[in-house]
Amino acid sequence: MKKPVYFINKFHKGNFLRLIKKAGKNHSDITPTAYILAAIGTLGNSEGPYAIIDKYFLPTGIDFEMLSQTLSGDAADRAMLKAAANLYNSENYANLNDVFSPLNDEYQAVIYQALLVKFPSFSRSWDKKYPYAEGD
Repeated sequence: MKKPVYFINKFHKGNFLRLIKKAGKNHSDITPTAYILAAIGTLGNSEGPYAIIDKYFLPTGIDFEMLSQTLSGDAADRAMLKAAANLYNSENYANLNDVFSPLNDEYQAVIYQALLVKFPSFSRSWDKKYPYAEGD
């Protein structure tokens, strides 16, 4: 699984495609992070804070410190930012309880999808490794 298959809406998808284009070919590992960042604020059927995210999403890296200071979002936005930062670099701490608690179903689905993009072997091997987990 190389690309996300779930987008909240057209704004999420458009933001994601612009971020990936900006990252260029040198940053193939950035897909899960870009996918989460692109979703922030899009639930209100708008582009969300894309202009702010774009400003600190550079081909040389992402300035999460400035994003954190500049992004004046709610608890869900901050949680999404923490998850994106952690998937970008594990030195950016993110507590799973803190990340998932403020998220609604749509944002939780985004995090799940980002995890499957980052760790695709799990999604491919689930049925083989855990056949007893399938329903009857």
